[in-house]
Amino acid sequence: PDKLDAKVPFVDKRVRQALNMAINRNAIANAILGGKVEPMRVSRVHPKEDSTLWPEIYNPEWDTRFDGLYGYNPAKAKALLQEAGYGAGFEFTIYLYTLPGLPEIVEIGQALALDWQAIGLNPKIVEIDFPRVREQYRTKSIHGAVWPLRGSPNALNILRIFNKAEGSVVYAYEHPFIEERLEALGQAVNPTERARLLREAADHKFNEFAAIPMFWLHAEAGVNPKYIA
Repeated sequence: PDKLDAKVPFVDKRVRQALNMAINRNAIANAILGGKVEPMRVSRVHPKEDSTLWPEIYNPEWDTRFDGLYGYNPAKAKALLQEAGYGAGFEFTIYLYTLPGLPEIVEIGQALALDWQAIGLNPKIVEIDFPRVREQYRTKSIHGAVWPLRGSPNALNILRIFNKAEGSVVYAYEHPFIEERLEALGQAVNPTERARLLREAADHKFNEFAAIPMFWLHAEAGVNPKYIA
């Protein structure tokens, strides 16, 4: 609370939804990533990997409701901004940098900027070394900017690294509801109970547009059949 600036547009849930609905995910997937993606519904809860650890963590409603809440709809995005009082748009920063394993991250960021410009926003792209961004999010001084990250699935790790208000690392989105689930997770050992708590936290993130989920990607390997049968 001592670092929260309530005037930052991203504090408004409608703005967060508008940012998501402005994105043409299919175009980005096909033009930049060759279409070799799986959809991500909640950052980063995987329907198979996380369900293996915590059965029933994955809410099938995320799949059925995603298009209506997050799907590409520039007209709806503009209406949400108008409703939130930002019909004239606003300026914000997009930090772009390269990260190992995802060289396309800069191109994806540029594509996002174009989609947001199309609904009347004014994103300012700043190309920067990643450690400078890491320093900002670790100290909670990156408020009101967008920055891309990549990583592996694990619902519990993502919750405690990205969404825990104190003693964490990234500080991307915080809320008392999530703090309550994290506190309960510290006391629960039953796998079913832990899955329930994680799913409730993920439901909250989904409904509150806590992030901008993009894609699941797969590693690719080239094999020479002359040597590998």
